[in-house]
Amino acid sequence: MGAYIRTCAELKTPSGWEALCEKVFPQPEGYEETQDASPFSYQHYGMFAFLAGVRNDYRCTVLAASRGFPEDMSEEALFRLVPETESPGFPLWGFGMTEEPEEDLTIAERVRLAEADRYGYSWLSIAELAEFDYEQVFVNHRCDPPVNMTYQELLGDLYFVHLDTLKKLNARQDVRVLFCFQD
Repeated sequence: MGAYIRTCAELKTPSGWEALCEKVFPQPEGYEETQDASPFSYQHYGMFAFLAGVRNDYRCTVLAASRGFPEDMSEEALFRLVPETESPGFPLWGFGMTEEPEEDLTIAERVRLAEADRYGYSWLSIAELAEFDYEQVFVNHRCDPPVNMTYQELLGDLYFVHLDTLKKLNARQDVRVLFCFQD
């Protein structure tokens, strides 16, 4: 059994944040879908360690400490990441009915009440992802013996294909990536 990531890119619009629906992110060879609307949505423990410190046997720098989901995230993004939450217009997980969430609950309270088997709820801006020095060298402790490597080597080519796609989207409007993990 392994760890998996759930992700959702959101675009800032005049009416608020909206989940990206376009399938613009290529998936690794062997995946059922060849394109996906979710960036970084493939199993890669080095990426998990870098983004959020999950499975960080590498002892690499963590880009940002887990900060929970933003309170202004879209309902669609919340439902994609935590389907057990009651989201307007979407069926409840496993019951095929819809209900309005209690209006006075925060995103954090709705996630907690969903009792989902997920963890590491967080988000990153494109600026945070783009400004990191990926040529920086660190000691990878997952190797025996430990070896020096760059973050670019750790993360691999597909990570940078996704990052470039996010940068292009960000040129049109603000973009952020929300994510959580599941074992």
